[in-house]
Amino acid sequence: KKVIFICGKDKSDKESYRFKISQLLEHNTNYQLAYPEDLFEDLLEGQANNSLLSLEQQLAEAVDLIILIPESPGSFAELGAFSTRKELAEKMLVLRQNKYKADKSFINHGPIRLVRSAKGKILDIPHDFDYKNKEHFSEIIKTVKKM
Repeated sequence: KKVIFICGKDKSDKESYRFKISQLLEHNTNYQLAYPEDLFEDLLEGQANNSLLSLEQQLAEAVDLIILIPESPGSFAELGAFSTRKELAEKMLVLRQNKYKADKSFINHGPIRLVRSAKGKILDIPHDFDYKNKEHFSEIIKTVKKM
């Protein structure tokens, strides 16, 4: 089984891209999805000594693929942190909203470039992404299989 660490907006938000991508992948028996918030509840409640970032990086190192959808403050921070470590960046599939593709932004000229230079993948997804629409999801599935 390919273990996929999936980061983005709160997964309970049914309008989030992460929820939609999770729906697309979770029914495939070849994949096991891992979510940072499920694994770090103790830390989020202040019960642990390690930083969330160091634990998240340990988990990211143990998985086969990191799908990151920059759509919330937490996922922006994860993109920045993971992109600076080549061994994580090369495992990354960043799903960027296509409306931001041409933006002269810090995300595009910083973390996105780092992921590309480490041979990670960037895919642009439509703003109205529908996980049931083959036109929307076929490239994602193809890329996940290859990585």
